[in-house]
Amino acid sequence: MGWHAGGVGWYNDVTIGIEHGGYMSSGFPDAQYRSSAELVRWLCNEYNVPKSRVSGGASCGEESGIMGHHQLSETDCGYNDHTDPGQYWDWNYYMNLI
Repeated sequence: MGWHAGGVGWYNDVTIGIEHGGYMSSGFPDAQYRSSAELVRWLCNEYNVPKSRVSGGASCGEESGIMGHHQLSETDCGYNDHTDPGQYWDWNYYMNLI
């Protein structure tokens, strides 16, 4: 188990976190989108996770799907200082690949 959700312990216990290389300020290479989407597609199929993006902030235990670190609800789940994947992550493209 990875500690990918910072101080949001509950999410660390029940989610799968994928870290992407690079910097939020400069965008991401196409190969990274494609390989990540392939892995996420497999994980969704293997673990019966909806192939949809969680909208807004996620409340602890109430939603399942694909989300960014920034979507963890600090109010409901505990401390969260993540802002990734950032403004240059192309969610529409990524979800279409999945």
